[in-house]
Amino acid sequence: MSGGNPYQQQPGGYPQQPNQYPQQPAGYPPQQQGGYQQQAGGYPPQGYQQPYGQPGMPAQAPYPGAYLQPHRGTMLIIFAICSWFVCLIFGIVAFIMAGKDLEAMKSGQMDPSGMGITKAARLVSLIHFIFFAVIMVIYVVAIVVVGANGGFRR
Repeated sequence: MSGGNPYQQQPGGYPQQPNQYPQQPAGYPPQQQGGYQQQAGGYPPQGYQQPYGQPGMPAQAPYPGAYLQPHRGTMLIIFAICSWFVCLIFGIVAFIMAGKDLEAMKSGQMDPSGMGITKAARLVSLIHFIFFAVIMVIYVVAIVVVGANGGFRR
């Protein structure tokens, strides 16, 4: 096989690639040779500083296009509400996870769009803790008073 055919058969059965590709048809913008060039220094770009928001605002991503963990606010508020009706353990889990998530949001590692619902979950859990503690104190005081008076005997 010869005679100007750029795709001559190689020993392995694969056609040989031509050295130059055909010209691009008229009317199209010229293509760059070599594809995309990688920026020197990688990501984040050299000289890029962490953007800081206004005081009291959550931090932004460390650089544009950075991956942020999705917030878990909906799950946390469900856990906080379940702690009222199912078990106090759900409230403890919601309170601890909400605290960690709020820190991650402030440091720019987690999506800050769920900050409000995460704060609400933490507040609902805290209110349940306080309510539970008050009920336990009343219960213990009632047992002590009844026990000091000789019980329920008349």
